[in-house]
Amino acid sequence: MSGHSKWNNIKRRKEATDAVKAKIFTKIGREITVCVKEGGPDPASNNKLRDLIAKAKQNNVPNDNIERVIKKAAGDGDKNNYENNVYEGYGPGGVAVIVDCLTDNKNRTAADVRHYFDKYGGNLGTTGCVSFMFTDLFLLPEVFAVLALIQTPHKTPASLSISSPMGAFPAPPGSEDS
Repeated sequence: MSGHSKWNNIKRRKEATDAVKAKIFTKIGREITVCVKEGGPDPASNNKLRDLIAKAKQNNVPNDNIERVIKKAAGDGDKNNYENNVYEGYGPGGVAVIVDCLTDNKNRTAADVRHYFDKYGGNLGTTGCVSFMFTDLFLLPEVFAVLALIQTPHKTPASLSISSPMGAFPAPPGSEDS
């Protein structure tokens, strides 16, 4: 009967669920860190931080963790400096692609993005090679736990109504001009 311990099975299930939670907590913590560095630690004056705190509470992040991340980011004690990078290129068949990502190591991320473009038959381009063809339409908050900017050509897409049930919400007014 070796390997049939009830406690061992419970322990393995708990480890698996804890690993998933830790991954989510870490990603939300990184987003909060960047937000605090950009807009300050006060949720009353930083709307993005207020939204991220609400997102963290939806994902059952403990209040202590949220407060600790905010204090760490505001106190300049954070060793990691997360940056938001935008990569542009062409996918298979010449489809224009914009990748908006959050990273602590630009070189590693650039290599990873270039690898995926090459792996799937695309080419990584230079800054501005495809962005002039796009207009900001809406945000999807749960893509890789990073706010990913979904962009389409200047025409109004028919897929906007399809993406609304997935939790998409319209971009703020005035963002279409950028």
